[in-house]
Amino acid sequence: MLDTSPPPSEESPAPTPRESAGVAVVFGTTGDPFGAAFLSQLADLCAQQGWRLIQYDCGGKPDVQEGQVADFLSNETADVAVLYAVGEQEAAAAQVKALRERCGVITVGRRVAPSARRYVDVHVGGAENGAASALGGYLNESRLKGREVLLLMDLPDEESGARKRAFSAEGVAVLDENYTWGDKIYAERYLETGLDRFPEADAIVCASRHGTRGSLNTLRQRELREKIKILSLTYDPSLDDDLALGDLDAAAALSPKEAAEATVGLLPKVAKGEKVEETVLEYHVLTPENINETDLGY
Repeated sequence: MLDTSPPPSEESPAPTPRESAGVAVVFGTTGDPFGAAFLSQLADLCAQQGWRLIQYDCGGKPDVQEGQVADFLSNETADVAVLYAVGEQEAAAAQVKALRERCGVITVGRRVAPSARRYVDVHVGGAENGAASALGGYLNESRLKGREVLLLMDLPDEESGARKRAFSAEGVAVLDENYTWGDKIYAERYLETGLDRFPEADAIVCASRHGTRGSLNTLRQRELREKIKILSLTYDPSLDDDLALGDLDAAAALSPKEAAEATVGLLPKVAKGEKVEETVLEYHVLTPENINETDLGY
């Protein structure tokens, strides 16, 4: 008799578990937009590349980050540590020194103090005063006749001279520098006299939204908005509407997506102890014309 029963089915072999590429630990924060986006992007990319990622989120609190580093050193181990520092340079220096005794170290964003850079295998971040250089290039492309600017920083800092030199290298002259002290009203107060003292100013370059909003209010009151540009040395998604509406002409921005991609690409090299070159991230200049077309990973 002919056997018409179906042939026995062959079972598909069980999928082979993916071999782990290694273990990385990240000390980061969701306390600022860049840090939050970087953590999210890094977690996704590590999962795709087979890295087990131990995540610590300090919520923007330096003392919590210090405690998290101590907790890791007491209870965990990893092939590579990634530090997105939120505290002072000296505190970050102590952290990378302690971490380097356990594993390779990558720093992202802010640099540690020069005295501790020998404990860092590689740094991922923008060039020092890269935001000033990027905005200087934007002013050159805008073909402004004078390219003379007023600077509105939040607080005095040690980078003033280097920042001015970065602008000068792009052919931009800094006429004066003043401070908002964390409130737009101080920007408005300064500009009431600053614009009279420096009527040749082509643009006001600000360190935060305190400066850009104060500048916008004053320029509108004086009917100078069409003549003088408003630029920002920093960016976060809260500026998107200002850019889209033309209340802000340009902002220099780093991409958390590009930072995460660079970091994941460095993990295997640092884990193996290979010598790697510093990764310098490009500053993107966001404008009303490109804000809806630029994906930085926020």
